[in-house]
Amino acid sequence: MPLSDEIKAKDALIKKQRDVIAKYLILDIEDFLAEAREKEEAEAAEAYELALAEEKARGRWVKWKKIYRLQYDGVSVRSIIYYNFRSLWESWGTNPYHLHAAWYAIMLTLLLLWLIGSIVCGYYEAEKETGSVRMAKLCRGILGSIPPIVQFILFLFPPLFVQF
Repeated sequence: MPLSDEIKAKDALIKKQRDVIAKYLILDIEDFLAEAREKEEAEAAEAYELALAEEKARGRWVKWKKIYRLQYDGVSVRSIIYYNFRSLWESWGTNPYHLHAAWYAIMLTLLLLWLIGSIVCGYYEAEKETGSVRMAKLCRGILGSIPPIVQFILFLFPPLFVQF
């Protein structure tokens, strides 16, 4: 039976060696996984830094494209502006004078320019003077804007004009 004792001894030695090897393999595998995890985290951090650098390097055009794609409830800002412009244009087309919207817009623009121009001219005339003359010229310019204000209001709201 010495043979069976030898076999048992070899089995015990093999089991002991297997346990020792298993411990070393487990340590090697843990080291390998830790290195792989660190490498993966480093690559992710590098990719993130690269993405940040690319984002900063983008020009105004790319940023404008993002702004251009702004939406409100699924409708682009461009569509909202276009809709408001079209509805304003159509409301000008139904004016009480039965003018085309373009003529109405031209008249409206001319009246506004007359109104603003009267005030600006009064300011620049008064700028050259000194003392009480300066105030008189400024008041004359402001009072000169009253006729365009009246015309502007009557143009926008003709029912206010009452014939006596």
